[in-house]
Amino acid sequence: MEKKDLSKLYTDDTQEAIHSMQKSADEMTEKYHANPFSVRDVVLDIIMFFVCVAGAFGWMMLMLLIVSFISLSYLHFKFDKMVLASVIAAIVTAIVYIILKARKYTGILSRERLKKSDISDISEKPDKSN
Repeated sequence: MEKKDLSKLYTDDTQEAIHSMQKSADEMTEKYHANPFSVRDVVLDIIMFFVCVAGAFGWMMLMLLIVSFISLSYLHFKFDKMVLASVIAAIVTAIVYIILKARKYTGILSRERLKKSDISDISEKPDKSN
């Protein structure tokens, strides 16, 4: 089916709504590419860092406490060793989180540099079509 045939399936109001949504989506895409991350994104990533690290510490501590209570007569965990294991789990989580976020932001910055270099390459090349 051609595009003209498809447009007959919808009313004019539907077509106008589709065009306005497409226009809004294009504007949002342009705004995102103009500024791929903002201060809000960085602040949310910092907050999520602390949430993930605290969650990893709490989860590991809870699992070790549950295991120690269930296997009271078989495994003998000391509380300081459980805290140490939980701290190690939190440190590993922190390192993984930092690596992932560093990759995210370096990827965004490298795409920005690449886009700027592409724009400068286009503007510097003379038009050879004449």
